[in-house]
Amino acid sequence: MTEEMDNTPFLCSTIVKNGDLVGQIKADILASLPAALGEGAKKYAHLHSNNCRLRRKGIKYLLTVYKDDERIGTDITLPTNVDVFLQEVDDLASLTPIDINDVVLLVRRWHPSEMKLGKFQEILFTDKLELTKHLSRISGIPEENIEYVKIPQTTLHRDSVLNIQNGLHWVSTPQHADDCKLYCVGTLLYYRDSTEQLKELTPEERKELTKKDNRTSSTYSPRKERALKIYLDASPKKADD
Repeated sequence: MTEEMDNTPFLCSTIVKNGDLVGQIKADILASLPAALGEGAKKYAHLHSNNCRLRRKGIKYLLTVYKDDERIGTDITLPTNVDVFLQEVDDLASLTPIDINDVVLLVRRWHPSEMKLGKFQEILFTDKLELTKHLSRISGIPEENIEYVKIPQTTLHRDSVLNIQNGLHWVSTPQHADDCKLYCVGTLLYYRDSTEQLKELTPEERKELTKKDNRTSSTYSPRKERALKIYLDASPKKADD
């Protein structure tokens, strides 16, 4: 995912200071786009405070979710210079962490009968959820047929479709957030229906899939994110501020 984040359009730079509320920072950024981008701001006109959020950029994926009610310096510690993404989220309320142990995960369904991966989805993994039940609920796959696999960060979004069905370590073990510390924010999981049969490929289809893997392995962006830089103003507030 490194290439996807590096190629994401830069929006703007802004300065924040200790005590600033994340929700207000986000609102100010959205309000500043017309002046900062001119005509280019039109494609972001659909964004508003209830369908996007700020997230810290990691090396390969998006990290910490900055919640609207958090304050810089009190709830959030930022380095002097930090890259932050403005991430578009369709259902912000259901994907916002509440508890300290809540984790936002990326998931993609593998369709062996079609030899393709489905779209990226985000789920909020909490101690109230069991992973196989949740994957069953969002996909319609019977719970007893759910299998999933964690994708290593070193191969994130670059797996050959020819390797996915039999080359990964699929499991069906029920899993809860409180008994699994393997997942961090931005972890990617593939899941599948264990009863779905693998498509038999002709030599021509196999050759075409190999070509497609080479073309698309590092060019797909999982979500709609907009890059911006936030510079933390750590200086004390002046008396007349």
